[in-house]
Amino acid sequence: MIAALNAANIEAYPILVSSRDNGLPHHLHPVISDFNYVIAALKIGDEIIQLDASDNILPFGQLPLRAINGEGRIIYNKKSSEWIPLENKIISSTMYRFDGKLGLDGHIVGTLHIIQNGLDAYNKRREILQYGSIEEYQEKLDDRLTNIDLNSFAVSFLEETENSLSIESAVSVQIGEELKEGNFYFNPIFIERTTRNPFNLDERTYAVDLGAKSNESYEINIEMPPGVTLISAPKNSNLTLPENSARYKYTLKYEDNILSVTQFTSLKKSIYSTDEYFGLKELFSRIIQQLKIDYTFNYQSK
Repeated sequence: MIAALNAANIEAYPILVSSRDNGLPHHLHPVISDFNYVIAALKIGDEIIQLDASDNILPFGQLPLRAINGEGRIIYNKKSSEWIPLENKIISSTMYRFDGKLGLDGHIVGTLHIIQNGLDAYNKRREILQYGSIEEYQEKLDDRLTNIDLNSFAVSFLEETENSLSIESAVSVQIGEELKEGNFYFNPIFIERTTRNPFNLDERTYAVDLGAKSNESYEINIEMPPGVTLISAPKNSNLTLPENSARYKYTLKYEDNILSVTQFTSLKKSIYSTDEYFGLKELFSRIIQQLKIDYTFNYQSK
């Protein structure tokens, strides 16, 4: 790829990289044996765009996580080599939107729409393409999801990597038996809810390199049957780490028998220092505690 770009009179150089499973290269005295991977540096004006030609589902300017490991060594033609930070400028993001209705049979039926970009989209594309067809992937996913049925499943832009990956499915969620008078319980965030803290070390001696900044959001709207009232639910929450380096926001409202829940998690840095690690750990601990709480509703027939 570098040779092809140069042949087209486009300035490009190799960047030597040590992949994540190879460890960090020695920064003061790098040697060739430190490195086991090569990416391209495309120079346009004063901007350098990092490219990896090894995977056909990587969009332009996106690096796989395996190639993001501290800094790489860019090798120029006519001047000394130098270190360059390895980073994805494309934000990794996933947006879940669900619009549905709870029936008296104890099922929530509606439409789930998932939109992904950056590393999230890349990882999901790789996961889906491991299967022989979309139908086979849907079948395996349906088996894995308990109390959830995927009645239709459509994937858009699976191989058109310059677009957001889009998944839409008709969903039926069983929250219990047929509604009877009295209290019932469920958690409206039923897809990919965070239940395990990714930051669980008691000590951290090296930085957290996520590969990209990231956003995750949920927007859930569920119409409840007449006679249902909300008794208790998690409180609204708005948490922010120092210097606004990460944020979590959770809001809910219940009006005109419509339950609306939004949740937004933003990690605004791709690399967090060891000093910031425990802030991330505490933030996700609080998120998990928030999401553990089921909502309590009461149903009285009219």
